[in-house]
Amino acid sequence: MRIVVPKKIKLRETSAFFPEEQKLILNAALQITDASTPDSAARRWVPWLSAYTGARVGEITQLRKQDVIKRDGIHAIHITPEAGAVKMRRARPVPIHEHLIAQGFLDFVSAHKDGPLFYNPPKEANGKKPRYAQARQRLAAWIRALGITDKELQPNHAWRHTFKQIADHAGVSERMSNYITGHAQRNEGAKYGPPTLPHMAKAMEKFPFATCSRDPELVERSVLRCKNGTRQESFQYQRRKPTGCEMRQRQHWTLGRAVKSQGLSQSVWPTIW
Repeated sequence: MRIVVPKKIKLRETSAFFPEEQKLILNAALQITDASTPDSAARRWVPWLSAYTGARVGEITQLRKQDVIKRDGIHAIHITPEAGAVKMRRARPVPIHEHLIAQGFLDFVSAHKDGPLFYNPPKEANGKKPRYAQARQRLAAWIRALGITDKELQPNHAWRHTFKQIADHAGVSERMSNYITGHAQRNEGAKYGPPTLPHMAKAMEKFPFATCSRDPELVERSVLRCKNGTRQESFQYQRRKPTGCEMRQRQHWTLGRAVKSQGLSQSVWPTIW
């Protein structure tokens, strides 16, 4: 006799964050100006790192200072079983998105003491859940407290779904996206000839910058620098004359509204979250 258990009804159409949910979390992270404690550092950096790497949040909370590396002239994080649990049990480098560098992530790492970035290591083994796993749980509780209350959404794991969704829309191949996120490949052939770190960094150039404010003139605190003409967001709230890169961003949004008003496919929208 076989008992058939019906599948659970799901009312949410995606396991990824909706744009409003992404902006709520990333904006809240930007408001943290003092990242001197492990919890505040996790709230400031882990959501942004997750958004730009698609890594499992536990893989981010277990990062150590020595896991932020530079290889072949490319800044990257080294996700390794030496630091904690890695599902595939295989180390992998992941390029650090230019937006994270512009926000000052490398400066944060440089100023940090040796060891874990987002938790204090125990003085001795105590048999409890690893500290990085506890940090992951506290971060999920913080995200829930921000207002992400949908029970069908996993507040940490949703970043992986969101990254894959955005990468696909931006033209990053599924094979490349799988290597970056540590997903298993669909077939045996795709496992051969893995991409190098420069290959992954080149692919990540397609990945769009996240934005937390639709009007670049409304600013409260400048957290990014306009460098080499690259489009970057400024998060402040007093009116001022916009910079050149902000004007280009405004043109992107204007184009997006025009495309939408004409009922055209979103595939031709500018690559802004």
